[in-house]
Amino acid sequence: MPKWEHCAVYVALYQSGTGGGPQEILSVRMPGQPRKDVVNPLGVIGLLNELGHDGWELVDVEESVFFLKRRR
Repeated sequence: MPKWEHCAVYVALYQSGTGGGPQEILSVRMPGQPRKDVVNPLGVIGLLNELGHDGWELVDVEESVFFLKRRR
């Protein structure tokens, strides 16, 4: 049976004071590591694509949390 490791991408939206519309704040919790903020100019879609190149697959989405897994 394959072993999996899991991570979660958290997305929060905030309104910038410059009138540019809502901005995304991204953070990731990787296996065995604390949650950390991440900057990606393409937002959550860019971050998910980046993680996909590292073998992570999207498993589920709950409100503003994207859950991913990959084989160890």
